[in-house]
Amino acid sequence: MSRILLIASCILASLHASVSLCAADYPASPQTVGERYPGNSTTLGITLPNVSDANGSHSLTGWEIVTPPSKGLLNASVGRSLVFTPGNYEEGSDSFVWKAVNSTTGLEEQYTLRIEITAVNNPPQIGAIAGNAFTFNENQNVVGNVIVFDPDSQPPSDLRLDVNFTDAIKFDANHTGTSGNYHTFRLTYSPSTQP
Repeated sequence: MSRILLIASCILASLHASVSLCAADYPASPQTVGERYPGNSTTLGITLPNVSDANGSHSLTGWEIVTPPSKGLLNASVGRSLVFTPGNYEEGSDSFVWKAVNSTTGLEEQYTLRIEITAVNNPPQIGAIAGNAFTFNENQNVVGNVIVFDPDSQPPSDLRLDVNFTDAIKFDANHTGTSGNYHTFRLTYSPSTQP
């Protein structure tokens, strides 16, 4: 009878040393971070746990990333600290799979951490204009084209570019085309009537 118990103990010990769980959420998720765009540099700090989720008495001595997130970068900071940086204009659900290990017992567990990137209304950005100015002659009607990047404009027909002007000159900006998230406006002017 003692021989049967010894064999059963060895089987249990070997099973315990190579436990591999399916990817469960650990630590608690989803964790949220705001959408990133130029001028809004968002990041999410993540601390990986140091004990097994399946058995809290088992310490985790190491970890590695099995499947990285698809909508941003994941960088190791110090120890178990990670920093997730979403890609510009990425939003919605993302996740990564990580493997926890105990080098003493051979324990290996895989977990998923889900991330939710919350959308924001991104401010439009005016493309580069040489010298930040247009130069034009008094008898020239078309001043130039202005390109505006706006990933949130739906539909493009709702776009409008307002131009400040003086009493002597009136500027108009007419939407002339869209390619992806880039919208072109033709800037024209007309001198106002002087008394």
